[in-house]
Amino acid sequence: MSKDTKRKIAEQLSELLKTKNIEDITVKQLVEACGISRQTFYYYYENILNVVEYSAELAVEQGIQESLTAGDTRTAVRAFLTHVVKNKAAICRLMESSYRAECEHIFRQGIHTYLTKLFVKKFPNPQLPPSDIHAFLSFYTYGLIGLILECSTNSEFDIDLLVDQICRLLTGEMKSKLDRP
Repeated sequence: MSKDTKRKIAEQLSELLKTKNIEDITVKQLVEACGISRQTFYYYYENILNVVEYSAELAVEQGIQESLTAGDTRTAVRAFLTHVVKNKAAICRLMESSYRAECEHIFRQGIHTYLTKLFVKKFPNPQLPPSDIHAFLSFYTYGLIGLILECSTNSEFDIDLLVDQICRLLTGEMKSKLDRP
């Protein structure tokens, strides 16, 4: 058994989510699409929601790697949002499902982990108490989730505009313009 098989299952679920609701996807359909046995599926996962969670972990890992190698904030944000756009159909289907609360929790954990790792990399010795760091990361986690959910349901989504807006929010540029007389 390999990590490739685990990843293959996650990728196949993402493909199925492009055309089906999560409630309509069975383990049987998933294993048939992957060409594996049910036993192999259950070796890696307890249920289909565990596959969603693993997919989110993969996306976070990839996003972190791309963001850490990005030359600037704009490139990092664009890389992150490109993943959202690529998985837009699956995100919409998950948010419209009866598993919405569970999926939001998975997304929240993933984005929080992503932001935490970026924060630690960018600010290795922050001069803030842990409670302030937690508040900062939670604020941006929930804000990004809101923007992601909004853009994933918007057919007129403009990635350039959203990249610009997020960058101006992260740098404080929007607030500084509000403070000007």
